[in-house]
Amino acid sequence: MLCASTSTRPRIARRLHDRYLDEVAGDVDDALGRVERARAERHPLSVGVQGNMADVLPRLAASDLAADIVTDQTPAHDPLTYVPSGLSVDEAADLRVRDPAGYVARSRASMAAHCAAMVAFLDKGAEVFDYAATACWVGGPAGRIRAGLRLPRLHPRLHPAPVLRGQGPLPVGGAVR
Repeated sequence: MLCASTSTRPRIARRLHDRYLDEVAGDVDDALGRVERARAERHPLSVGVQGNMADVLPRLAASDLAADIVTDQTPAHDPLTYVPSGLSVDEAADLRVRDPAGYVARSRASMAAHCAAMVAFLDKGAEVFDYAATACWVGGPAGRIRAGLRLPRLHPRLHPAPVLRGQGPLPVGGAVR
């Protein structure tokens, strides 16, 4: 499983320490190499990498990556908390204060690219669903992807009943076959 997170390195290290992740990679290529080796060895592995899904997911969708499951858990319900493409967490915080309207416009454009990448994986045959983060719903006039409305919000086959009722933790990430 590959998990990309905009979190700071210390937060990712905490996820490693708390065993939410097995390993942390230095970049996306390193993470993909680790995941592919684990897949070839049929060894379960979760690899975290610092990266924004608005940047990482379109790159992966354009590749020949064969994913079994693709999902996300971004704060797309609020464009002011979604980190737009091309920005670090710190740069996003600065822009959010300086130019909230510009920030929202960049977030919505990033959400549209993010959603289009999810739809591309759906079209490749992956199980794709939105963790109720609504990236494909709030992409707005700057690029709402109509096909994204095909994405289920939660996947009942992959979640125990308590999670579907809003109780319990939601696992994050996507699996690569």
